[in-house]
Amino acid sequence: MYSAEANTPLAAPVDGYMYKQSRRGNWQQRWFTFRSPSMVYWKHRPVQNTEEAPDAVIDLRRVRNLAIDNLVMALTFSTRTYNIK
Repeated sequence: MYSAEANTPLAAPVDGYMYKQSRRGNWQQRWFTFRSPSMVYWKHRPVQNTEEAPDAVIDLRRVRNLAIDNLVMALTFSTRTYNIK
């Protein structure tokens, strides 16, 4: 993760609950962590000091398009689009 001001790596991952839209259109709460260059999420916040496998790892280097509308971020990849708010 990089700071826009200094263009330097951030010291710690940024994490918290956000919502992602399922392929069926339902909004689902997930625990997201941004770890350069990826965004990782779990159905529930992982227990500290465990190696719980994430539900998905999204490689942000592969984003083809990024659009933001009404606080919804649409990340478009070659195979799908993730809508996150």
